[in-house]
Amino acid sequence: MIYQREIHIQTSGHKEMHDLTGELARLVSESGVRHGIVHVFNVGSTAAVGTIEFEPGLEGDLPALLDRVIP
Repeated sequence: MIYQREIHIQTSGHKEMHDLTGELARLVSESGVRHGIVHVFNVGSTAAVGTIEFEPGLEGDLPALLDRVIP
């Protein structure tokens, strides 16, 4: 069984982050699928999907780190 949905997120630019956990949990629950894999993909060469605990400070710390590593 394949269940496919799209999430559209409008961003305003550099350093913007979104926690997708709640939206993905809702979609999985809605799907009725009991066992499987969730595949998350973004379109575009300047965006990224990552898995990290979305905690206070992350929105400042991660972009600062990435700016140092990839100026």
